[in-house]
Amino acid sequence: MMNWKSGIGLLLSAWLLLGACKDSKDEPLPNEEETRTVLVYIAGDNSLSSFMSADIKEMMSGMEQLKKINGHLLVYVDKGATPFLMELCWNGHEVEQKVISEFEANRNSVGVEEMKEVLSIAFSSKFKANHYGLVFWSHGDGWWPYPNYTANSRWIGQDMSNGDHRMNVNELAQVLQSAPHLDFLMFDLCCGSSIELMYEIKEYVDYIIASPTEIPAPGAPYDKVVMQMFNSTYAGTDYVQPMAQAYFDHYNGLYDESTICTDSYWTGGASIGVIQCSQLAALARATRQVWPAGGVEAESLQLLNYDNRPSYYASFVGYYDMWQLVEAVATDPVALQAWKEAFAAAVPYYQTTPRNYTDVLETTFSMEGSRGVSHYLPTKNANRLLPYYRSLAWYQDAGIQAMNW
Repeated sequence: MMNWKSGIGLLLSAWLLLGACKDSKDEPLPNEEETRTVLVYIAGDNSLSSFMSADIKEMMSGMEQLKKINGHLLVYVDKGATPFLMELCWNGHEVEQKVISEFEANRNSVGVEEMKEVLSIAFSSKFKANHYGLVFWSHGDGWWPYPNYTANSRWIGQDMSNGDHRMNVNELAQVLQSAPHLDFLMFDLCCGSSIELMYEIKEYVDYIIASPTEIPAPGAPYDKVVMQMFNSTYAGTDYVQPMAQAYFDHYNGLYDESTICTDSYWTGGASIGVIQCSQLAALARATRQVWPAGGVEAESLQLLNYDNRPSYYASFVGYYDMWQLVEAVATDPVALQAWKEAFAAAVPYYQTTPRNYTDVLETTFSMEGSRGVSHYLPTKNANRLLPYYRSLAWYQDAGIQAMNW
């Protein structure tokens, strides 16, 4: 998001309702056999706090339009004070906020044990369902490791309580391993559609909804996305693609590169995709076959770079378009065609406006040729990350050592 998502000053206490959610007897359930529990995990103890209130109001608006759902919409909120977990539900007259649990002040919401605790409550027998979904709302910066960071970098979530805490990709995998298998994981944070990040967690989720670059400052349009979370279809791309489509349609409708993009009037575009995790192993196998003998010097490749920080920044990583990378290096047309087919199976949906806004440059940049998944290149200004990169499952399974990286 802008400022890689900026700000959150939220006064929820005035409208937290502690009463139990009541069922409306007037609205039929959409499907008696299928139920869904979705947790929106807001790690907002950082510069994003000003966006939290609007997003929660959007979720309530979505619930108000749906009224009766066959499941539960839970929201974990950490705005830097006393974090809490609540349920949003329709009582027949309005959407209520029922506080389920409160947690200690100054909690590190991106700590492994802390996040596991929240998920254990949200996905407990009280909220048992046939299907589960998770939205991770925070800052993000793909796969690269904490604490090798600068003030301008992000990982998978940030918490500023008693220091500066970030979650590494292997830590997210630990958290997801302890949760029920997820139908979807939506990254409402920047740089989530990184092949290295997604491959590391592929065993725990069916579909990932994410962007390869900085996301709009206001984040997901939850009034529209929540409408799709609890529709009557509970399987496959028929379920997750409408969520991503609702996200894209919202920002595509506002897109106007001739106007000044602001946090409250987002005209700077957006990109969003759906990744089918069950196809990522096949994509890794296909990727092993495309690398040319002898490798390629990363510095020589001219590819779309989703990371708009200047390359001399200590926080620069370089998130390059994966499709462009493979097209640039592949020498065997048969292997390339097989790879493209594997990629299409793994990425069933992707949309982008012609340009996307980047807060780093405070302007938009062209998304021409973007296919929605990023890949690291060890250029001279980012090769310090190679030792950690070689430990990732993608490096091993996709045979990247063949590139002499």
